[in-house]
Amino acid sequence: MLLERLDALAREAPERIAVQAADRPPVTRAEFAAMAREAGHAIRSCWGGKAEDGPVVVVVDGSPRSLASLVGALGCGLGIVAVEAGSPALTGSRGVLADLEVGVVVAADVPALWPNARVLDPGDLGGAVSLTTFPEMFPAAPSCDPELLQLTSGSSGQPRLARQTYAGAVVAALSYVDRFQLAADDVVVLPVSAAHSYGMAGMLSALLVGATVTSLPTFTPAAAAAALRDATVLFGTPLMYRYLTVGPLGRDRAGALRLAVSAGAPLDAQVAEAFRTRTGVAVRQVYGSTEAGLIACTPAWRSGVPPDAVGPVAPGVDVRVAPDGELLVRTRSLMRGYFGDGPLHLDRGFYPTGDLGAVGEDGLLRITGRKSRFAKIGGRRVGFALVEDALKRCPGVVDAVARSRPGPNGEEELVGYVVLAGTAPAEVLTALRDGGLAPYEVPSELRVIAELPRNHLGKVVAEELEEMVEKSSTSRV
Repeated sequence: MLLERLDALAREAPERIAVQAADRPPVTRAEFAAMAREAGHAIRSCWGGKAEDGPVVVVVDGSPRSLASLVGALGCGLGIVAVEAGSPALTGSRGVLADLEVGVVVAADVPALWPNARVLDPGDLGGAVSLTTFPEMFPAAPSCDPELLQLTSGSSGQPRLARQTYAGAVVAALSYVDRFQLAADDVVVLPVSAAHSYGMAGMLSALLVGATVTSLPTFTPAAAAAALRDATVLFGTPLMYRYLTVGPLGRDRAGALRLAVSAGAPLDAQVAEAFRTRTGVAVRQVYGSTEAGLIACTPAWRSGVPPDAVGPVAPGVDVRVAPDGELLVRTRSLMRGYFGDGPLHLDRGFYPTGDLGAVGEDGLLRITGRKSRFAKIGGRRVGFALVEDALKRCPGVVDAVARSRPGPNGEEELVGYVVLAGTAPAEVLTALRDGGLAPYEVPSELRVIAELPRNHLGKVVAEELEEMVEKSSTSRV
């Protein structure tokens, strides 16, 4: 469906800009459609032809050719793994990506994880083929609904690969088109990687309606402010909006902006108000996940949603609340499961989100907390178990536990409680940074205690942690 839609849009207005990025020549609809078709053909030609040859990894760096490669890969009928360029998962020798047997890698810089894979460089895609050659150069796909594997921390906080489908990704994008009333005359700024479910939905929704995608491979407040001069839609995260409210952005620099969307974590009410004051545009929140797609949001036509609410539940989504307060959802974009695991565990057809919340009498969904052991740091899920395991591997750390707390800006930050023997907190933080954790996975502070408070079952009693802290033995990043 996606490639056929791109073909139709290219024939309708071949010179309209499809994708643009800073310091890169803009790419027209005709060029982008040709690049996507060429990428799909090249991937199919390199692939061994058997399921055991493994999935295709597309490393997404935000450039127009990289985005075209991702779209072409989605349409070529093979299993796809979408990974953000620079992701720590590409450099580690352990983890879900290291365990994959990969047949083809599409990347400008080849990851060392798969030395035997066949490699395609998106920079070699010139888009020189003509529209009339598409049917001959792109054979029928071997699967009508191949899997799309996306990195996620899930409700457990541990890195995993969610087994989404091509159809599920398109359904999620169409939900964005419907909820945010996207149209061909929109210019959509995308500072979020299209390798992630939120960024992919934003990119695909814009492409499906013929809008222009302005990709920001690297987010900076200055780059975002420059991109917003002619933009009508912004898909951002709470941390990005915080940066924009203290940067150069103002009404004179975002005069065409009609819609601002935030996802990945709850948006602080003060940040939302500061952005509205600067631009005149209210930020609309999205609640969803890689596993389930869009669950609820504030649609483009809705106003007056209070800051503590996300918005109404999206069409095609069913929500119920478990006895312990956990939100259970059933959506049209629900994943098949996690790579390497058995069948997806559902509660009578409903997926457990790990979040606590409810739909109020006003019909709006509110998230009140989390059941699972993870934090949202800068819009990214970080599992406490991941941080705790890394802490315990550091020299001189006898025991450790990770928790989160509100930071000085109202957003969550990680705190590590450690029992040390012959080492300083600063040395532990250095070891964490050098040990493969992403910057957002490193605790903002380590607090030293004599021993972890545990109950008779050996579980840490969180309420007693602060009582045992040696106040003078802290180290901030």
